[in-house]
Amino acid sequence: MSNTRSTADVQNLLDTMFDFYKANYSINQLKQASEIVTPFTNHLNDRIAIYVEYVNDNKIKISDDGVTLDELSMMGLDYEVPTRNKILTDILKNYQLYLENDVIYTIAKSRSQFPQKKLNLIQGLLSIYDMLFTVKENVGSLFKEEVFEFLFDHDFGGTVEPKLTGASGIVHSVDYSLGATKKRPQVLFKFLNSPNFNDVAAQQYVSDDLKKGLNKPRISVQYVIIGNDTKKKIPQNSLVASEDMGIDLIPWSEKEKILSLK
Repeated sequence: MSNTRSTADVQNLLDTMFDFYKANYSINQLKQASEIVTPFTNHLNDRIAIYVEYVNDNKIKISDDGVTLDELSMMGLDYEVPTRNKILTDILKNYQLYLENDVIYTIAKSRSQFPQKKLNLIQGLLSIYDMLFTVKENVGSLFKEEVFEFLFDHDFGGTVEPKLTGASGIVHSVDYSLGATKKRPQVLFKFLNSPNFNDVAAQQYVSDDLKKGLNKPRISVQYVIIGNDTKKKIPQNSLVASEDMGIDLIPWSEKEKILSLK
């Protein structure tokens, strides 16, 4: 029996996802800013909050109000260590974020920029929380760098951390991209050090948007998550969710599956 689904079925899945995210956002009005509580969770499974305020010339400042680095510090993460500080700097640069007095923020110069800037901030915060996993590990063996080394050593020949525009016009950051050939589609990779359900589910919009935006008559797009299962088995609900979303979730331990994508 075929598992192919109609466009209407997939659209219904997207509508369900959008309804879920909309229902799980909440807004609290503070004295100088509005607090938006998002559906995305941090290492404590607490929902991540961002703060929105208008600044000069009606520009919109979106920040974490200093919460992220404060929480990581309380967990024992010293982000002033040179290696970790470079990681933090690279994340900020990749997502076009700024750091001032431990506050991570971005600026939307107009209302139309707000969705992209908000997405950048949330993706950046999730990546920074991921630094927590370096506290008890050798920073030279960070998961993302380990995967990059593996791909380089096996001559994948792809592009590291490309920025790609989806059908919506939003620019997405993926970790690695392999160009299409006659024998394979264009393959986009996302590396998740902690492939829990929320982090996997958050990739659905990125995957769908890029597939629609990059698909061409003779070129299809495959979206792949490489999930770190070195310390902890990937949750079953993450595997089921990725399959339903048309995303390939490959455990890092299954190197042969990764090599088959070359």
